[in-house]
Amino acid sequence: LQELVIHRVAGALKTGGPFLFTAPSQPCTWSDLLTGHESVSLGRETYVRMLSSAGFTLLDEFDDEDENHYYAAASV
Repeated sequence: LQELVIHRVAGALKTGGPFLFTAPSQPCTWSDLLTGHESVSLGRETYVRMLSSAGFTLLDEFDDEDENHYYAAASV
């Protein structure tokens, strides 16, 4: 499902359009505090591959003060 979302975002953006999302860099699962639903991180290697296959260029990765990992990409 996450790969489908990334491909749909890519199809909706103009060339150079920015895409920012957050997910842990390690594969893992956790219970979302707001919804109680299970959340899944596929891990950095998978996200980088999915971004590339969807037509994105990965521009940057960074962690915020709460240790959330971000992926900043642009459509090509």
